[in-house]
Amino acid sequence: MQINPNNSNINVVDSIMGSGKTSWSIQYMNESDSEKNFIYITPFLSEVKRVKESVTSRNFVEPTHKGKGKLDNLKKLIIEERDIVSTHALFRNAGEESKPVI
Repeated sequence: MQINPNNSNINVVDSIMGSGKTSWSIQYMNESDSEKNFIYITPFLSEVKRVKESVTSRNFVEPTHKGKGKLDNLKKLIIEERDIVSTHALFRNAGEESKPVI
């Protein structure tokens, strides 16, 4: 797997199921400079847990129902430049107003 060579702030890793995307991502995030921040989006809650447990060099957080709900907490975590792991469902609901903070 490769990262986007355009030095974009957003990199999408996409491949067929079972090709090692999560394993590669975990290794990449563990080895990356601590100045980088990550938002890891997955369709599966089990993968959320796997990332939180396997990326030991970082403190990944999940959006919670604090304040105005998970979506508001997601935006807050993005602004705080935290390492975030979440499901597609929540991220899909983030909407256009979230783009500037990402």
